[in-house]
Amino acid sequence: MAHVFSTYRWLLGLGFCLALLTAAGCAHRAETSAELGHLPSHYQGTLPCSDCAGIDYSLWLSADHVYVLREHYRSDQPVGDVIETGRWRVRKAVNQLRLTPSDTDARFTSLWRIDGRHGLTALDEHGQPIDSGAHYTLKRAADPIKRHLAGPRWMLVDAPDRPGASPAFIRFDHKTRRVTGSTGCNRLMAHYQRKDDQLHIAQAATTRRACPEQADTEQALDEALRRTRHFETLGRFLLLYGADSDPSPLAVFSAA
Repeated sequence: MAHVFSTYRWLLGLGFCLALLTAAGCAHRAETSAELGHLPSHYQGTLPCSDCAGIDYSLWLSADHVYVLREHYRSDQPVGDVIETGRWRVRKAVNQLRLTPSDTDARFTSLWRIDGRHGLTALDEHGQPIDSGAHYTLKRAADPIKRHLAGPRWMLVDAPDRPGASPAFIRFDHKTRRVTGSTGCNRLMAHYQRKDDQLHIAQAATTRRACPEQADTEQALDEALRRTRHFETLGRFLLLYGADSDPSPLAVFSAA
């Protein structure tokens, strides 16, 4: 989830959206890339791991050059999935796919060789094949399922996993135009308005339980919802975006 810098305040009041603000992007836009084929696309594979049985990779690429990468570690010890979001681009001259995470900079870009329209192979930081007998290939899977905004319970990704804490989530109801859910401590409710991929969520009202250990999550979730101007669904994920000038998602959710 994008880091939010602001002074903490209690979530109060229930308002209505007076107007939809213009936003860029498209929730379900599809197109074709000469190098990658039909977009959005989905890739899967198991890559080597130095201290586990392997890492299951699932990579989703949107037509708007946003990606979501989920890494699942095969281990005897319970390890939560790692979710990474960012921007992708193709370097046609060298037939490479570049993934740059939202919360870092270009120095941490990962490089992949494009194997036609059927797969990707991980490269080292210099764009060269990894010198190992292991396989570093992701195969193209079935295209991502188009999910609707309303209906699913969207679980907040990267929320702190604390013993006894309830998961933070939101759910949209297209009939009542309400979003309900939980901050991980308090119940929340707000009205929303949507047109195509444009989304405006009114100030949320919540219950008033005091949960100091969940304060950061509550604050960040509240501000992400309040700043949302458009959204995108990609595979099993919901990405909320703010102003056009910021390409990084404010918050990422996963369908339960």
